[in-house]
Amino acid sequence: VSFPSVTKSVTVINKSATVPLVVHFASRQNPNVMNARRYISLEGSDAAMTFAVKCKEIWVSTAASGSLTGSFEMLAELTPIQTEYNLSGSTAVAGP
Repeated sequence: VSFPSVTKSVTVINKSATVPLVVHFASRQNPNVMNARRYISLEGSDAAMTFAVKCKEIWVSTAASGSLTGSFEMLAELTPIQTEYNLSGSTAVAGP
C-alpha cells in the first residue's frame, strides 16, 4: 500500500479467520524480510496492530508463500509531508 503522504501511524486489521497475515516495511522479495523475520504476524480474525511510524508505504501479505488469499482493513493517519521529500545529501559543518 502506497500512501499519498507520509504516515504518522498505521493500523492493520486481519479480517481473515483462517489466513495469517504479515506486515512488513520492505518488499517480500527482499531476502531479509522473510528469512530474517523482519515482519509482524497478525493471526486470526480481527487481530490488529497499530504502528506509530512515519513511512510512505507498507506491505501486507500472507504468512505462507503461495496462492492463499487473506483480507485486511487499514487505517492510516497522514502527515502533510509529501512522499517525494528527500532527506539524503551531505551538509558541510564549519569547524572552530
